[in-house]
Amino acid sequence: MKPHETPLLRQAAALGHHVHHGIHMLNGQVGSYCEVFGLSAPRTG
Repeated sequence: MKPHETPLLRQAAALGHHVHHGIHMLNGQVGSYCEVFGLSAPRTG
């Protein structure tokens, strides 16, 4: 995901909050998106 860290995430971290970038959640959803929309799965690597 780009940018990896947004201004909001930087500000939250600076205030001592735990931030979550969410890329693992997106990666977990790709297969479902492909299935729903009839797309081939993306290549890995």
